[in-house]
Amino acid sequence: MGTDSTSGHRITDSTDDMGRVVAHARQRQARDLEISDAAARVIASMYHGGQASLGYAFASTGRIDLTVDYPGSAIYADLFSGDSDYSRLTTDARLLADMLGTYLQARVRARRAEVPGWSGLWLADDEVTP
Repeated sequence: MGTDSTSGHRITDSTDDMGRVVAHARQRQARDLEISDAAARVIASMYHGGQASLGYAFASTGRIDLTVDYPGSAIYADLFSGDSDYSRLTTDARLLADMLGTYLQARVRARRAEVPGWSGLWLADDEVTP
C-alpha cells in the first residue's frame, strides 16, 4: 500500500478488492444504479487519509454527520485530495470517485446518516457478475 507523505492518504494496492469494486461500479453504472453500501465502504477504505481523517471515520463507521454543512462533500474532499486528488487518478479510480460521490449525495438527500451493519460490509465475489 502506498501513502502520500504530504497528505498521509492511504491507497491500497489490493488487486482483488480494486478489481472487484471497479467491476461492481461498472455494472451499476451500466444499469444506472448507485454502488452498494459495501462498495462505498471498500472505496472509502482504499482512499482514506489515516485514522484521524474524516474519510477513515466514514470507512470505519459509515456515519455521515448530517448536522454539518455539505457533509457528503466534506467526506468526498477528504478522500480525494493529496495523492488521491481526482486529477491524478486513473480512469478506473475516477469511476470509483464519481460513483462514491453520487452515493454520498444520495445518502445525504435521503437523510440516511447511518447504515445498519456497516462494519460487517465488504464487497464479495457474488456481488460482481463476471
